[in-house]
Amino acid sequence: MTSGWAAFLGAIVGSAISGGVLLAAEWLRHRRRRKEAVQDRLLEKRLAAYADLAKRLTELRWELPLVQYGVEPLRWGKDRRISPQFFEDAGDTLEQDKSLARMTCERLDWLREFVLAQALILAPEVQIAFWEAFGEFDAWRSKVQIMSDRQLGELCGDYTSRIDDALTRLREGPLAAMIKDLGVSGFGFAGSEEVRQAWEQGRGRVKEVLKQQG
Repeated sequence: MTSGWAAFLGAIVGSAISGGVLLAAEWLRHRRRRKEAVQDRLLEKRLAAYADLAKRLTELRWELPLVQYGVEPLRWGKDRRISPQFFEDAGDTLEQDKSLARMTCERLDWLREFVLAQALILAPEVQIAFWEAFGEFDAWRSKVQIMSDRQLGELCGDYTSRIDDALTRLREGPLAAMIKDLGVSGFGFAGSEEVRQAWEQGRGRVKEVLKQQG
């Protein structure tokens, strides 16, 4: 083979190798950009899911004051054998009480279905935190639906406060897991006890002013 042909073939081989390297590099860049784009979209979906879940958990917690209403709103549908007092004493508030009970049931169903549907979006730690807390609260709810208040009292004297604590954990457990997953400095949430203390401090200022005025 003459030197001219060798040079010619060398140039062709070199060009082919260079072109292959460029194509491979371009493919890798495309793959990386595609992966980054998918990750960005999934992160947006995760943030939206976290915001929706946090909102629903907070609504359930703060609009279901068990200390005020007792556990009756967890009984739906109503059973006269379990809830005779509900039917006998509700009076003018019967429809309002029914509405709260129905809304509570719907919210719990929504939470369960949402977390199941968003299994590919929510971080595993968030799902685990939710199901642990939901399982505890739902176990109490199952007891409430088949037992009267008297039976519950015999089973556990402070059952209302224990169920209320389980409801608090249902909100705060998943929220803490969300914050940990995001790992963004400066983000967090105030726990129920912190909110209660802040509330009492604010009320205390008014009491102090009125005391001084008196």
